[in-house]
Amino acid sequence: MNWVYCGTEKDIEGYKNNKLQRDNFEAVVSFSNETVQLTNPYHTAPFKDFIELERWLAKNNELENPVQGTSLKSRQPAPEKEFVIERGSPIENALRGDDIYADTGVLMVEMQKKFAETDGAAQQTRDNWSIIKNWLELDDGAELGQKERQNIRRAYKAYLAIGVSPSAELAPVFEEASKYYKAVGYDFEPDKPPNEVLEAFVKMLSSNP
Repeated sequence: MNWVYCGTEKDIEGYKNNKLQRDNFEAVVSFSNETVQLTNPYHTAPFKDFIELERWLAKNNELENPVQGTSLKSRQPAPEKEFVIERGSPIENALRGDDIYADTGVLMVEMQKKFAETDGAAQQTRDNWSIIKNWLELDDGAELGQKERQNIRRAYKAYLAIGVSPSAELAPVFEEASKYYKAVGYDFEPDKPPNEVLEAFVKMLSSNP
């Protein structure tokens, strides 16, 4: 998805929320509830996560930005505009090497790491990151490298391919992802991580961990 960390900003309760950017898009991830707020162009309601945000952008890429007068479609990078599951494009995207679902897992873990290493982080957030950190064999404070990101990508891809959603709200996303991987003939068994990692993914995505 190519979202890049670009700093923090304080909310009215004093929490430092992480800001991410992709081209001209900007989003803020809430420290208190981990929802995602699209701030440029501004969208009133927050999104549950980046998967929901990306789905909204894909469905509304022709809408006009009331502030700058430019369409969302014109503000997205070309590869993102071409990704449309409903038109039967999973195979085309797989051949290109694009995988928006697996990339979402990497972003989710990166955000979990940032939250866990922040003073005042919830114990469940710390526990989730501890499980992932031990699985990746990372030292305390170490950054995610290419090897770790690839391992996360493969593990999250397998998790989605299994197709068991952690909540009713995310069920359509998991169903779509599972169909995607079946369409490209993907076998998740070689990439399936230990059960404790799968459980950590569930808790990261759950609104009630």
